[in-house]
Amino acid sequence: MEEQTSNDQGIMPPSAPEQPTAAKGGIKAALGRAWRGQERLWFVFWIYAVVVGIVLQLLVVIAGTAGVVGGLGMVIGIPLIIAIAAYSVWISVSMWRCAWNAKAKFWGYIVRILTVLTLISYVLTIISMAGLFILGSATKSAVDFAKENNGKTLRFQMETVNPPETSAPDVAAPDAPASIPVAPLSPREQCEKTLRDHATVNGADANAYIAANQTYITQCIQQLTPNQ
Repeated sequence: MEEQTSNDQGIMPPSAPEQPTAAKGGIKAALGRAWRGQERLWFVFWIYAVVVGIVLQLLVVIAGTAGVVGGLGMVIGIPLIIAIAAYSVWISVSMWRCAWNAKAKFWGYIVRILTVLTLISYVLTIISMAGLFILGSATKSAVDFAKENNGKTLRFQMETVNPPETSAPDVAAPDAPASIPVAPLSPREQCEKTLRDHATVNGADANAYIAANQTYITQCIQQLTPNQ
């Protein structure tokens, strides 16, 4: 009677508790559980971190090769860099929050140390990828420029290396100058010239050498002067 009276008065019995959202399936729910720290540690580490990380590293190698060799550069570089950056943030937060979801708690300390090292490695990976893609774009631009301007460069070289031939005007060679008579040297000049040459050979001052050898000049003049 009391239960019927309560129902007649509009009082409803308490409802059953709802199931936790972690029990729902789906990729989005699984990723959300890892992000909130509700997933098992081994699953986050081995599946999300190791397996997915290896796949991403292979994609980085393939994309880097295509960026440099194929010249794709930023065409595939920007989307891949954005994807790697988003994944690195997600996996770092998920591993950090799920570190204690293991039976042995010491795994939590190890995983958190690995989380920091993993984040650093992904940052270095993103920097190296950006450098490779920039190099690929620059290489492709240089190759395209060389292909577009190859003909122009060759034509310019032919025009500059092979200028039109022009005949030089005939200019008559000047006549050889007539011999200029040289006045004979006096005996003193001949003696001083001998001393000057001797001083030049020995690296001495010619004027000082002549002034110091006046006796030689006197004797030299006497020898060169004919007897009267």
